[in-house]
Amino acid sequence: MAQSGATIWNLFCSIICAAFLLALTISKVSAGSLVMVQTSLGNFYLELDHRAAPKTVRHFLDYVRAGVYNNSYIHAAIGGSIIRGGKYRYNNCNVGPEIIATKPPIALENTGLSSVSGAIAMRRISEEDNERVGSAWFITLGKVSDNHALNGNSAVFGRVIGTGLDTVRTIANAPGVRLTSIHTAPTSNYFGGEQVNCQHFSRDHLVQVRMVIVSEDEDYPSADYNSLNERLAVNLDLGDSGFKTLQFSVDNGDDGTTIRALQDTTIVLSAPVPNMASYNALAGDLRLPVVAVDGNTLFQNLHFTLVDGEKLVFRLISSEPFVP
Repeated sequence: MAQSGATIWNLFCSIICAAFLLALTISKVSAGSLVMVQTSLGNFYLELDHRAAPKTVRHFLDYVRAGVYNNSYIHAAIGGSIIRGGKYRYNNCNVGPEIIATKPPIALENTGLSSVSGAIAMRRISEEDNERVGSAWFITLGKVSDNHALNGNSAVFGRVIGTGLDTVRTIANAPGVRLTSIHTAPTSNYFGGEQVNCQHFSRDHLVQVRMVIVSEDEDYPSADYNSLNERLAVNLDLGDSGFKTLQFSVDNGDDGTTIRALQDTTIVLSAPVPNMASYNALAGDLRLPVVAVDGNTLFQNLHFTLVDGEKLVFRLISSEPFVP
């Protein structure tokens, strides 16, 4: 016999709150702002983590808002595993790379975020000035060495989402051209070799960058439980499979709260929304940064684990009450 919407609503809320009281430790996944990065080799989206890196996110967004990163270029690609940007512009071959206008630096923030594949971080200013960050940023395509994001040398503050890593890989593996004795940058449609030939080379051959803030709503729900249809609608970042909205049924059983994916409800999203839920297929982990019930934001950092791969059933492991 079907339970009423109010009953399901109460069960859902009570079980989630009970799970919080278990005090299970999980990784923070709250994020927020979305930035679209447009490049001459394709576009990608960044999701920035306000809760873990508030100062660094604010610093980065100040640059984006001011348009300072527009018409800059990707100035380095290291071993197909890192791309670097946010430091130079290039107007013509005779002048060469020029440092962009910078804002006052901020102290290097200890965000606690990992430098895993797709992470974006602000770089320290230099080897000598290694406790502050300026305008320069980098994106990793794998665990980076101690010289970069580890040992407190950089501040990770967000990640590339959706299929954007494909674009980052394309940039990281693009042919390079030596602009100075220590400056080799990836190129687009340049066939003049590794050295700059001023008769044939222009700024258009570099991977030009523009950035646009798509949203700064850091409390936007990843999922919303509707007590009328008794379903949880989840906005999912599925990596190479793109962005999708998928509905789940919610059940309270002897084993706790479980949700089951209703595959026939899938809707493809043309662009991401803030706080996309993420699914790690290898670990079977489903994480929802922010959850609303009937439009009211009540919970954050929900962690589900896959318990039935055939039926796509997930069990709630832990959660927290929402803190604005």
